[in-house]
Amino acid sequence: MKNLSLFLLLLGILVACQKWEINNYRLFVTLKDAPFDSLYIADYGKYGKTVFEGHKIEDFTWKFIIPDSISHVSERILFFNTLYNSETNSKIDVRFHVKYNQEQIVLGSINIDDNHTYIYAEYAGQTVSKNEHLKVVINDKEESILVDHVFMEFNLLIDNDNSDISIRVQNPLLPWPYEVSYDDYLTQCILLAQKHPDSKYLMINLSKTLFAYHSAEDIRKVYDSLSDKYKNTQWGRSIEDFLFRKFENALLPTLNRMTEEEIVQDNSKYNLIIFIASWCRPCIEEIPILKEIHHDLTENLIITYVSVDEIDTVDDFQKLMQTREIPWRALLAFQDTHTIKKKYFANAIPHGVLIYPNGEKMDKIDVRVKENRDKLYSLCGLQP
Repeated sequence: MKNLSLFLLLLGILVACQKWEINNYRLFVTLKDAPFDSLYIADYGKYGKTVFEGHKIEDFTWKFIIPDSISHVSERILFFNTLYNSETNSKIDVRFHVKYNQEQIVLGSINIDDNHTYIYAEYAGQTVSKNEHLKVVINDKEESILVDHVFMEFNLLIDNDNSDISIRVQNPLLPWPYEVSYDDYLTQCILLAQKHPDSKYLMINLSKTLFAYHSAEDIRKVYDSLSDKYKNTQWGRSIEDFLFRKFENALLPTLNRMTEEEIVQDNSKYNLIIFIASWCRPCIEEIPILKEIHHDLTENLIITYVSVDEIDTVDDFQKLMQTREIPWRALLAFQDTHTIKKKYFANAIPHGVLIYPNGEKMDKIDVRVKENRDKLYSLCGLQP
């Protein structure tokens, strides 16, 4: 009886394991002639970075099992062999190359769709970038060191034109590459969405590049060209929030951290919200432009800084405000920078958001671009 009970227990565990694998996402990667035995992926999505180790099932082929809870919110995957090797003082990543329209495209990451994904590539050598900064943990303390960044280069073989990898290759320069006109860029986005309406990559990319478009109408042209497959996801909901919602205020600590204030206090005027950080060089270089705008448009425009400094650099931002003699107010987002950046689509800084009177509309605006400054002056009733 004991043997029978043990057998049934082991059988139950085996069935459970098989069911777990069936219900989870599988990724197969074949890297012919790869000069290494171990392969890892770093998945970036809703829950941040998650690392998985590949199981080598035959020469040059690895299998990854990714829980549905991760794969369903996966945005991009990077392949690597070594995060950091202290003996060689290096990190080793995998990059893919593919030729498309007579151009050599380099992919540092890929996307995965709903189905099992198969990747085939052939080793093509390696490239070394010396003295790159890398954050590592040494004696329980995170430090930035200089390392050799080694890229294992592989020529990617694509046998499915509808795969997310293939679609990514067809339009690798999103958001808008300024080498082409905006109208051509928009047309390309619409045509690609019409050709691949079920693409997870296109839905994700649209949600991340909303401010690359000139208007909500242009965004809708692309969005309506995509099917409903991924519209009830975090990416689809983000796009719809952007298209339909008005500006939502938020309460943040003031510069002295003694009180809290709303980002927009007076909605009878235009409000220019600039997301900044003390360590951001382009943000600092933008200050003279903002001072000129503040001087010229102060009657019709309110400028507010929102610092996305974390708690350990807030003091640096306070010093920046003082040494640069900033005349407009500043608020601090250190209590939850992730939520604030996501709420106002601040994927990169400096990030400017123009709030129209009564909060009826909000647009991204980069005041470093003369065309945008001219628009701002015109809205406020002055000639630039």
